[in-house]
Amino acid sequence: MKLDDVNSKLRGLYGQWKINTSFTDEQAASLSPPLLLHATDEYLSSKIRVIVFGQETTGWKWTRGLQTEFPNYPNNWEFKDIQYMNDFLSNDDSIEGLCWGYKEFNFGARQRNLSKTPFWQAFSTISSWPGVGTMWNNLVKVDYRAPGTSWSILQAPAQTREAFINQQASLIRGEIDALQPHVCIFLTGPNYDPILTSTFPGCVFTAANGYSKRALVKVIDRALPEQSFRTYHPKFLRMSGSWNYLDHIRTELQI
Repeated sequence: MKLDDVNSKLRGLYGQWKINTSFTDEQAASLSPPLLLHATDEYLSSKIRVIVFGQETTGWKWTRGLQTEFPNYPNNWEFKDIQYMNDFLSNDDSIEGLCWGYKEFNFGARQRNLSKTPFWQAFSTISSWPGVGTMWNNLVKVDYRAPGTSWSILQAPAQTREAFINQQASLIRGEIDALQPHVCIFLTGPNYDPILTSTFPGCVFTAANGYSKRALVKVIDRALPEQSFRTYHPKFLRMSGSWNYLDHIRTELQI
């Protein structure tokens, strides 16, 4: 796969989704912009391509204040400010900007406080496996914030949550088709399984040997690679002393 071709395919997917998606004004004003991806040479050229899914970003915005807030970014944001879904839908440069933002974010490397968080430590662990190239995605590609609350799609009114979950399914499946991973690892935990099954209708969970269906499962669906797993979020893996679940996945992959 060629880098330019893959990223062109992703941008085409995002452009079509932007045209077809539909939210009320109230919903668009309470949802963050979507997480849009940008493929890397390292990922595409790796022997084993892995997409690591988190739950949600708990905030994803880009403004001209980027370098003031995060001085480690070498380039400032040169697009229209984008803080909510309504900005994404109205800004003519939103797709280009969000793909740029994903690339510049560099898997949290330029926001040093993230390196100590469980998710990014798990991502670093998986990225260190021999022959592996990784991409980051989220099972929920936006966040929700009502006044006075923290970002979380789980806090959204049911109608808003369902409106987005239903509309994002084609987006995630299209990204997987464009990126052609050999492995998908969902570090999302059982509380997000309803969203996982909505995104991949008809998927089947098969418990890994010695584990319960809450702890570690293989996820079987025709839209996913054969080697697809769901386990707890890394925060819980650490708190429960279950970090070795990642080792089990590595063993399953024989790497």
